[in-house]
Amino acid sequence: MDQLPFVFVDSVAHLVSRESARQFPQIENSLWNHVGQTHSKKRVDFRVIIACGQVSYIQESLGDFQQALFEGDCRYTRIHRVSIHVTDDSRNESDFTYLQKLFCRIPVQKLVILGRDQPSEKLILLSKFNVETLDISEYCPKDILEFHLFKNEHLRTIRVRSPSCLVMTRLVKSWKTGELQKLDFSIGERNYLCNLEGEVMEYDQVYRKSQDGFTRSLRFMV
Repeated sequence: MDQLPFVFVDSVAHLVSRESARQFPQIENSLWNHVGQTHSKKRVDFRVIIACGQVSYIQESLGDFQQALFEGDCRYTRIHRVSIHVTDDSRNESDFTYLQKLFCRIPVQKLVILGRDQPSEKLILLSKFNVETLDISEYCPKDILEFHLFKNEHLRTIRVRSPSCLVMTRLVKSWKTGELQKLDFSIGERNYLCNLEGEVMEYDQVYRKSQDGFTRSLRFMV
C-alpha cells in the first residue's frame, strides 16, 4: 500500500464518486488521505436539463460552478445526468455547440431522452456523446439509438421505460447483431403489442459479444 504511486491513487479517485473518494482518509495511509481530501474539496457534480431550447444547470455539490463548467482544469468536475426533453418547441432551440464541447471535456454518467416528438437535427447531434448509461423509452429516435448501441464505446447500461416484450427483444438483438431491428411501430401496432404481450415490468440482464477481438458486455434493464 505504501509503495503505490500518486498517479495510481489519483486515477482511482477519479473513477469513483465523490462520496466514495471521501472515504479514502479512513485508509491509514497519508497518500490516500491526501487524495481523498483533495477530491472531497474540489469535486463539483451537477446535472444538465435541456427543455424547449433552454439549458438549466443544477449543482449537486460545493465548488466553483462557473470555473468547473467553462474554465481551465475540468478534472474535478462531473456531470451525473443530462436530460433532454424532446418537444415540438425543440425546433426553435439555439446553437448547442458549446454544450457539445462541454460534454467532450467533462465525463457524463447518464443520458436521459424524454418525450415522443421527433427531435431537431441539433438535438440529435447534441445527444451523440459517450456516456455510461442511456435511459430511453421505445420512442427514442433511431439516429440517437444507433449511435449509442454501435458507436458509444463507454456504454455499460441501457434502461428502457415501459417497453413491450418485442421491443426489448429486438433491442437486445440489435446490439448483438450490430444492425438495428425495427422498433418504430405505428400507434395501432403499439396498442396491439401492449394488448398481446403487455409491458415488461421487470428486466435486468447482462449480454456479451465478441467485437474486434474484445469481449463487450452491455446491461439491459427496465
